[in-house]
Amino acid sequence: MASTLNPFDDAYTEQEIDFYGLIDVKDGKGVQSEDGKVLLLNRRPKHPLFAEYFSYSQRDGSVAVPTLLKKLTEEQVRGTDPRLGASTDDFAPWMSLTWFEMQSHYLPIRKANGRVLAGGLGLGYFALRAAEKESVDSVVVYDNDMHTHNLFAALHSKRDYFDKIELRHGDFLELEGEEFDFCYNDIYPYHACDEMLDDAVALTEKNDFGEYWWWTLESAWASYVHAMAAVGNEQAALDLLCEAMMVDPELVAFLSLFGESSKAADPIQFIPDPDYINRSIRTFLKIRDAEDVEFEPVTLEILGTAICIVGSRASVLNEAGAMNETSFVDEGRV
Repeated sequence: MASTLNPFDDAYTEQEIDFYGLIDVKDGKGVQSEDGKVLLLNRRPKHPLFAEYFSYSQRDGSVAVPTLLKKLTEEQVRGTDPRLGASTDDFAPWMSLTWFEMQSHYLPIRKANGRVLAGGLGLGYFALRAAEKESVDSVVVYDNDMHTHNLFAALHSKRDYFDKIELRHGDFLELEGEEFDFCYNDIYPYHACDEMLDDAVALTEKNDFGEYWWWTLESAWASYVHAMAAVGNEQAALDLLCEAMMVDPELVAFLSLFGESSKAADPIQFIPDPDYINRSIRTFLKIRDAEDVEFEPVTLEILGTAICIVGSRASVLNEAGAMNETSFVDEGRV
Protein backbone atom coordinates (compact mmCIF):
# COMPACT_ATOMS: atom_id res chain seq x y z
CA MET A 1 0.00 0.00 0.00
CA ALA A 2 1.49 3.32 -1.07
CA SER A 3 1.69 6.02 1.56
CA THR A 4 3.34 9.39 2.13
CA LEU A 5 4.39 8.02 5.52
CA ASN A 6 4.77 11.48 6.99
CA PRO A 7 2.96 11.42 10.36
CA PHE A 8 2.67 15.19 10.36
CA ASP A 9 0.56 15.29 7.19
CA ASP A 10 -3.23 15.42 7.27
CA ALA A 11 -3.27 12.68 4.63
CA TYR A 12 -1.49 10.35 7.05
CA THR A 13 -4.01 10.90 9.84
CA GLU A 14 -6.91 10.33 7.44
CA GLN A 15 -5.25 7.13 6.23
CA GLU A 16 -4.77 5.77 9.75
CA ILE A 17 -8.33 6.52 10.87
CA ASP A 18 -9.55 4.79 7.72
CA PHE A 19 -7.30 1.80 8.45
CA TYR A 20 -8.62 1.35 11.99
CA GLY A 21 -12.19 2.27 11.11
CA LEU A 22 -14.73 4.26 13.05
CA ILE A 23 -16.76 2.41 15.66
CA ASP A 24 -20.06 1.09 14.29
CA VAL A 25 -22.41 2.89 16.67
CA LYS A 26 -26.05 2.09 16.01
CA ASP A 27 -27.75 3.35 19.15
CA GLY A 28 -25.58 6.40 19.76
CA LYS A 29 -24.22 4.91 22.98
CA GLY A 30 -21.16 3.15 21.66
CA VAL A 31 -20.04 -0.45 22.01
CA GLN A 32 -19.67 -1.74 25.58
CA SER A 33 -17.89 -4.74 27.07
CA GLU A 34 -19.91 -7.45 28.81
CA ASP A 35 -19.09 -6.10 32.27
CA GLY A 36 -19.99 -2.55 31.26
CA LYS A 37 -16.57 -1.19 32.25
CA VAL A 38 -15.13 -0.61 28.78
CA LEU A 39 -16.77 1.62 26.17
CA LEU A 40 -15.85 2.27 22.54
CA LEU A 41 -17.29 5.20 20.61
CA ASN A 42 -16.33 8.01 18.23
CA ARG A 43 -15.52 11.41 19.71
CA ARG A 44 -14.32 14.76 18.49
CA PRO A 45 -11.22 15.49 20.61
CA LYS A 46 -11.35 18.87 22.33
CA HIS A 47 -8.89 18.52 25.21
CA PRO A 48 -5.39 20.01 24.58
CA LEU A 49 -3.72 16.61 25.08
CA PHE A 50 -5.67 15.31 22.09
CA ALA A 51 -4.03 17.90 19.84
CA GLU A 52 -0.94 17.51 17.70
CA TYR A 53 1.71 15.40 19.44
CA PHE A 54 4.42 18.05 19.26
CA SER A 55 2.17 21.06 18.79
CA TYR A 56 -1.02 22.28 20.42
CA SER A 57 -2.25 24.51 17.64
CA GLN A 58 -2.35 22.53 14.40
CA ARG A 59 -5.64 20.67 14.90
CA ASP A 60 -9.14 21.90 15.60
CA GLY A 61 -10.79 18.73 16.89
CA SER A 62 -13.33 18.68 14.08
CA VAL A 63 -12.72 15.04 13.11
CA ALA A 64 -14.35 12.23 15.08
CA VAL A 65 -11.91 9.48 16.08
CA PRO A 66 -12.28 6.03 17.69
CA THR A 67 -12.01 6.34 21.48
CA LEU A 68 -11.64 3.76 24.24
CA LEU A 69 -13.10 4.79 27.60
CA LYS A 70 -12.95 2.97 30.92
CA LYS A 71 -15.40 3.14 33.80
CA LEU A 72 -14.14 5.27 36.65
CA THR A 73 -14.21 4.04 40.22
CA GLU A 74 -16.13 6.11 42.75
CA GLU A 75 -12.84 7.53 44.04
CA GLN A 76 -11.73 8.44 40.52
CA VAL A 77 -15.05 10.18 39.80
CA ARG A 78 -14.54 12.45 42.83
CA GLY A 79 -11.04 13.47 41.78
CA THR A 80 -10.72 12.87 38.06
CA ASP A 81 -7.30 13.83 36.76
CA PRO A 82 -7.88 16.61 34.17
CA ARG A 83 -5.31 14.95 31.92
CA LEU A 84 -7.85 12.19 31.27
CA GLY A 85 -10.16 14.65 29.57
CA ALA A 86 -13.88 15.12 30.13
CA SER A 87 -15.73 12.05 31.37
CA THR A 88 -18.88 10.62 29.81
CA ASP A 89 -21.31 9.11 32.36
CA ASP A 90 -18.40 8.31 34.67
CA PHE A 91 -16.27 6.99 31.80
CA ALA A 92 -12.90 8.60 31.05
CA PRO A 93 -10.84 8.33 27.84
CA TRP A 94 -8.05 5.76 28.05
CA MET A 95 -6.91 5.91 24.44
CA SER A 96 -8.10 7.83 21.39
CA LEU A 97 -6.85 7.49 17.84
CA THR A 98 -5.86 11.14 17.75
CA TRP A 99 -2.88 12.83 16.10
CA PHE A 100 -1.12 12.49 19.44
CA GLU A 101 -1.51 8.70 19.33
CA MET A 102 -0.79 8.25 15.64
CA GLN A 103 2.40 10.29 15.77
CA SER A 104 3.64 8.67 18.99
CA HIS A 105 3.02 5.18 17.55
CA TYR A 106 4.66 5.95 14.24
CA LEU A 107 8.19 4.82 15.14
CA PRO A 108 7.19 1.68 17.08
CA ILE A 109 5.03 0.54 14.15
CA ARG A 110 7.86 1.16 11.73
CA LYS A 111 10.39 -0.64 13.94
CA ALA A 112 8.24 -3.72 14.59
CA ASN A 113 9.73 -6.84 13.02
CA GLY A 114 9.92 -10.60 13.56
CA ARG A 115 8.46 -11.62 16.91
CA VAL A 116 6.90 -8.55 18.52
CA LEU A 117 5.93 -8.05 22.16
CA ALA A 118 3.60 -5.27 23.27
CA GLY A 119 2.65 -4.13 26.76
CA GLY A 120 -0.85 -2.64 26.81
CA LEU A 121 -3.62 -3.20 24.26
CA GLY A 122 -5.69 -0.01 24.34
CA LEU A 123 -7.56 0.30 21.06
CA GLY A 124 -5.24 -2.30 19.54
CA TYR A 125 -3.98 0.18 16.94
CA PHE A 126 -0.32 -0.78 17.36
CA ALA A 127 -1.11 -4.52 17.39
CA LEU A 128 -3.10 -4.27 14.16
CA ARG A 129 -0.59 -2.10 12.33
CA ALA A 130 2.30 -4.32 13.42
CA ALA A 131 0.51 -7.55 12.51
CA GLU A 132 -0.31 -6.17 9.06
CA LYS A 133 3.39 -5.90 8.20
CA GLU A 134 4.93 -8.72 6.16
CA SER A 135 8.14 -8.39 8.18
CA VAL A 136 6.26 -9.26 11.40
CA ASP A 137 5.74 -12.93 12.23
CA SER A 138 3.70 -12.56 15.40
CA VAL A 139 2.48 -9.98 17.92
CA VAL A 140 2.06 -10.97 21.58
CA VAL A 141 0.09 -8.40 23.57
CA TYR A 142 -0.07 -8.34 27.37
CA ASP A 143 -2.93 -6.53 29.09
CA ASN A 144 -4.55 -7.09 32.48
CA ASP A 145 -8.07 -6.28 31.27
CA MET A 146 -9.76 -9.31 29.68
CA HIS A 147 -12.83 -7.27 28.77
CA THR A 148 -10.71 -5.02 26.57
CA HIS A 149 -9.23 -8.18 24.99
CA ASN A 150 -12.67 -9.58 24.23
CA LEU A 151 -13.99 -6.33 22.80
CA PHE A 152 -10.92 -5.94 20.58
CA ALA A 153 -11.23 -9.50 19.26
CA ALA A 154 -14.95 -9.11 18.56
CA LEU A 155 -14.35 -5.98 16.48
CA HIS A 156 -11.21 -6.98 14.56
CA SER A 157 -10.95 -10.78 14.36
CA LYS A 158 -12.07 -10.86 10.72
CA ARG A 159 -8.94 -9.07 9.50
CA ASP A 160 -6.73 -11.35 7.40
CA TYR A 161 -3.70 -10.90 9.65
CA PHE A 162 -5.51 -11.14 13.01
CA ASP A 163 -4.24 -14.69 13.54
CA LYS A 164 -0.76 -13.19 14.03
CA ILE A 165 -1.98 -11.53 17.24
CA GLU A 166 -1.92 -13.39 20.56
CA LEU A 167 -3.63 -11.71 23.51
CA ARG A 168 -2.30 -12.64 26.94
CA HIS A 169 -3.77 -11.69 30.30
CA GLY A 170 -1.09 -10.83 32.85
CA ASP A 171 1.36 -8.34 34.27
CA PHE A 172 3.68 -7.20 31.50
CA LEU A 173 6.21 -5.84 33.98
CA GLU A 174 6.69 -9.29 35.54
CA LEU A 175 8.00 -10.87 32.32
CA GLU A 176 11.35 -12.56 32.59
CA GLY A 177 13.43 -14.73 30.25
CA GLU A 178 11.44 -13.77 27.15
CA GLU A 179 12.99 -13.39 23.68
CA PHE A 180 11.52 -11.02 21.11
CA ASP A 181 12.88 -9.07 18.17
CA PHE A 182 11.02 -5.92 19.17
CA CYS A 183 9.31 -4.88 22.40
CA TYR A 184 6.99 -1.88 22.75
CA ASN A 185 5.86 -0.76 26.21
CA ASP A 186 2.65 1.27 26.08
CA ILE A 187 1.06 0.67 29.47
CA TYR A 188 1.23 4.24 30.78
CA PRO A 189 -1.71 6.69 30.91
CA TYR A 190 0.58 9.75 30.64
CA HIS A 191 3.85 10.40 28.87
CA ALA A 192 7.08 11.52 30.55
CA CYS A 193 6.71 9.59 33.80
CA ASP A 194 9.67 8.14 35.70
CA GLU A 195 8.20 4.63 35.69
CA MET A 196 8.86 4.44 31.94
CA LEU A 197 12.59 4.76 32.52
CA ASP A 198 12.80 2.41 35.51
CA ASP A 199 10.78 -0.21 33.63
CA ALA A 200 12.93 0.13 30.52
CA VAL A 201 16.07 -0.79 32.44
CA ALA A 202 14.41 -3.58 34.44
CA LEU A 203 12.71 -5.24 31.46
CA THR A 204 15.75 -5.14 29.19
CA GLU A 205 17.90 -6.65 31.93
CA LYS A 206 15.46 -9.52 32.56
CA ASN A 207 14.64 -10.30 28.92
CA ASP A 208 16.31 -10.60 25.53
CA PHE A 209 14.89 -7.95 23.20
CA GLY A 210 16.40 -7.09 19.84
CA GLU A 211 15.09 -3.56 20.41
CA TYR A 212 13.02 -1.95 23.16
CA TRP A 213 10.85 1.15 22.84
CA TRP A 214 8.56 2.92 25.26
CA TRP A 215 5.63 5.18 24.40
CA THR A 216 6.60 8.82 23.68
CA LEU A 217 10.32 8.12 24.05
CA GLU A 218 11.03 10.57 21.24
CA SER A 219 9.37 13.49 23.09
CA ALA A 220 12.38 13.87 25.42
CA TRP A 221 14.68 14.19 22.40
CA ALA A 222 12.42 16.77 20.78
CA SER A 223 12.29 18.77 24.01
CA TYR A 224 16.09 18.66 24.35
CA VAL A 225 16.71 19.80 20.78
CA HIS A 226 14.19 22.62 21.03
CA ALA A 227 15.51 23.81 24.39
CA MET A 228 19.15 23.91 23.34
CA ALA A 229 18.38 25.57 20.02
CA ALA A 230 16.14 28.13 21.72
CA VAL A 231 18.99 29.39 23.92
CA GLY A 232 21.46 29.50 21.05
CA ASN A 233 23.26 26.25 21.81
CA GLU A 234 22.50 24.56 18.51
CA GLN A 235 25.85 22.76 18.62
CA ALA A 236 24.92 20.78 21.74
CA ALA A 237 21.69 19.68 20.09
CA LEU A 238 23.41 18.80 16.84
CA ASP A 239 26.17 16.88 18.63
CA LEU A 240 23.64 14.72 20.44
CA LEU A 241 21.64 14.11 17.26
CA CYS A 242 24.82 13.00 15.50
CA GLU A 243 25.47 10.51 18.30
CA ALA A 244 21.86 9.33 18.09
CA MET A 245 22.31 8.79 14.36
CA MET A 246 24.90 6.12 15.11
CA VAL A 247 22.55 4.36 17.52
CA ASP A 248 19.11 4.91 15.97
CA PRO A 249 18.98 6.76 12.61
CA GLU A 250 15.20 6.29 12.43
CA LEU A 251 14.75 8.41 15.54
CA VAL A 252 16.70 11.27 13.95
CA ALA A 253 14.77 10.87 10.69
CA PHE A 254 11.49 11.13 12.62
CA LEU A 255 12.62 14.30 14.40
CA SER A 256 13.77 15.72 11.07
CA LEU A 257 10.32 15.14 9.59
CA PHE A 258 8.90 17.11 12.49
CA GLY A 259 11.33 19.95 11.80
CA GLU A 260 10.35 20.03 8.14
CA SER A 261 6.61 19.84 8.83
CA SER A 262 6.14 22.17 11.78
CA LYS A 263 5.21 25.81 11.54
CA ALA A 264 7.62 28.29 13.10
CA ALA A 265 4.91 29.68 15.39
CA ASP A 266 3.76 26.30 16.70
CA PRO A 267 4.66 25.57 20.34
CA ILE A 268 5.56 21.97 21.10
CA GLN A 269 4.14 19.84 23.89
CA PHE A 270 7.12 20.59 26.04
CA ILE A 271 8.42 18.32 28.80
CA PRO A 272 9.08 20.85 31.59
CA ASP A 273 11.23 18.55 33.72
CA PRO A 274 14.96 18.76 32.87
CA ASP A 275 15.81 15.76 35.05
CA TYR A 276 13.36 13.59 33.14
CA ILE A 277 14.67 14.75 29.75
CA ASN A 278 18.29 14.05 30.69
CA ARG A 279 17.50 10.74 32.35
CA SER A 280 15.31 9.65 29.43
CA ILE A 281 18.13 10.22 26.96
CA ARG A 282 20.62 8.43 29.22
CA THR A 283 18.24 5.49 29.60
CA PHE A 284 17.80 5.28 25.84
CA LEU A 285 21.58 5.20 25.38
CA LYS A 286 22.06 2.70 28.24
CA ILE A 287 19.74 0.04 26.85
CA ARG A 288 21.45 0.40 23.47
CA ASP A 289 24.91 -0.14 24.99
CA ALA A 290 25.94 3.45 24.24
CA GLU A 291 26.47 4.68 27.80
CA ASP A 292 29.79 6.26 26.86
CA VAL A 293 28.01 8.94 24.81
CA GLU A 294 28.29 12.29 26.58
CA PHE A 295 25.98 15.27 26.12
CA GLU A 296 25.44 18.62 27.74
CA PRO A 297 22.48 18.24 30.12
CA VAL A 298 19.51 20.55 29.82
CA THR A 299 18.79 22.70 32.89
CA LEU A 300 15.71 24.29 34.40
CA GLU A 301 17.03 27.70 33.38
CA ILE A 302 17.39 26.57 29.78
CA LEU A 303 13.88 25.14 29.76
CA GLY A 304 12.48 28.31 31.28
CA THR A 305 13.95 30.32 28.44
CA ALA A 306 12.98 27.80 25.76
CA ILE A 307 9.33 27.61 26.75
CA CYS A 308 8.99 31.28 25.80
CA ILE A 309 10.63 30.82 22.39
CA VAL A 310 9.16 28.90 19.47
CA GLY A 311 10.35 27.89 16.03
CA SER A 312 14.03 27.55 16.89
CA ARG A 313 14.36 23.79 16.68
CA ALA A 314 13.52 23.31 13.00
CA SER A 315 16.84 24.44 11.56
CA VAL A 316 18.81 22.09 13.82
CA LEU A 317 16.57 19.16 12.97
CA ASN A 318 16.81 19.92 9.27
CA GLU A 319 20.59 20.08 9.47
CA ALA A 320 20.70 16.70 11.24
CA GLY A 321 18.25 15.29 8.72
CA ALA A 322 20.45 16.35 5.83
CA MET A 323 23.22 14.11 7.18
CA ASN A 324 20.87 11.18 7.77
CA GLU A 325 20.42 8.69 4.95
CA THR A 326 17.29 7.25 6.53
CA SER A 327 14.14 8.49 4.77
CA PHE A 328 10.49 7.79 5.51
CA VAL A 329 8.88 9.78 2.69
CA ASP A 330 8.00 8.24 -0.69
CA GLU A 331 8.33 4.69 0.62
CA GLY A 332 5.69 1.97 0.69
CA ARG A 333 3.66 1.16 3.75
CA VAL A 334 5.94 0.14 6.62
